[in-house]
Amino acid sequence: NTIKKLQVHSFDYNNYIFSQQSSNIVIDEPYILFIDQYYPFHPDMTICGVNHIHYEPYYEQLNNTFKMIEEKLNMKIIIAAHPKSLKYKDTDFFEGRRVFWGCTSDLTKKATLVITHDSTAISYAIMSHKPVLIITSSLIKKYYPVNYNNSINLSDEFGFTLVNMDNK
Repeated sequence: NTIKKLQVHSFDYNNYIFSQQSSNIVIDEPYILFIDQYYPFHPDMTICGVNHIHYEPYYEQLNNTFKMIEEKLNMKIIIAAHPKSLKYKDTDFFEGRRVFWGCTSDLTKKATLVITHDSTAISYAIMSHKPVLIITSSLIKKYYPVNYNNSINLSDEFGFTLVNMDNK
């Protein structure tokens, strides 16, 4: 079988085009953007009957990785929250990092680096020609093997840097 790639228009493309005309986000210093997928609480996992990844080890590993990246690059990481991440309004899962909703395209446009697992919002980073770091772990592989494989495939297809959070 031959694989044929199709170029199609998308909702994210519309947002990207609109965000190029203006920006409602003003952050006065260089930053790294994490495009969140709300892994431990994502409602799609519940609907699909998939057991959720345990939130405590997931956020501990994620925040430890963020801290290491922030120290190495001397930049803060900010969070583009998943649209359904209501728990973030009541609980600080990101150890004081700034969390934003509904403005991923705007945040991506000004980011120095974009980090994610396998979010579809990665298209904003691709359209904005931003460097991307794909992060994964054995915990993600155990609970979400499809997402883990998507991360590997994104890295391979687009030449993104892939980092396993298990390996410091």
